[in-house]
Amino acid sequence: MSDSGRANVRGGGREASISLGCVGHQIANARGSVRRHQLTLVLGREAIVAGDLAITPKPPPETVQAYAQAWLRGLERNLKASTVRFYRENLDRHVLPLLGDRPLASITRADGRELIAQSRQKGLRLNTVKGIARTLSTLLSQAVEDDKLPAHPCLRMGRYLRGGDEPKTVVQPLTRDEAAHLTVPDWVFASADGHVLEARNVRTVFARLLEKAGLRHIRIHDLRHTFASLLLQQGESVVYVKEQLGHASIQITVVTYGHLIPGANRAAVDGLDDEATHPAATQAQP
Repeated sequence: MSDSGRANVRGGGREASISLGCVGHQIANARGSVRRHQLTLVLGREAIVAGDLAITPKPPPETVQAYAQAWLRGLERNLKASTVRFYRENLDRHVLPLLGDRPLASITRADGRELIAQSRQKGLRLNTVKGIARTLSTLLSQAVEDDKLPAHPCLRMGRYLRGGDEPKTVVQPLTRDEAAHLTVPDWVFASADGHVLEARNVRTVFARLLEKAGLRHIRIHDLRHTFASLLLQQGESVVYVKEQLGHASIQITVVTYGHLIPGANRAAVDGLDDEATHPAATQAQP
């Protein structure tokens, strides 16, 4: 059968069976004389030329990338900017590089497992991996609601998100000499136009301050670790540092900063009376 509309006559003698093909669609199929069939061919061709038999080609399958972009545009009308940014970053960094070119309808549970496995192989923290998996799951839930999928292929993936092998946080505070080179402007908790500070903007400014001071890159949270380590190195008690950091128990302080205590004896520190507070202790800061 021809995609151009050319018809073939099959059979012999006076009886024949013919069909008029156009893009795989049968237009006519009849039995009778060759003359009748020839007339059918003529009429069919005239209809095609006149545009009466327009054929609409089947659209290509929608990809995960295309659906995700449309999904994000819808979220922008209903969710906070920070929530949309959370989904967008997880999609751009993790989901779409793996699944973006795949047809949406082809996604399987195995794809969800592979996304989790690759995320963990990157050394990401467990909570980060959970956020990536939640992003894919939320996307697929909306696809089911939009009748793009008959069922959610990646439900109940919790068994692949259990802890135990995620990398431990490495505390890398600034030394006293490094901290002496870091000067920061007066802390302001609003942007120049009075709005809430964007976390990414704060991180950008902080990175510039580190570069200007000639210091290695650290996270803003590492300033908290720097504060704690400097207190311990100047002889402050672990109990006092615990209160300043607002830890729920002294064990958290010991596990996190015990290696920074000069001449540390963890057994002795663990035996400290939790009720014995530093006489000059101030109220714990968040």
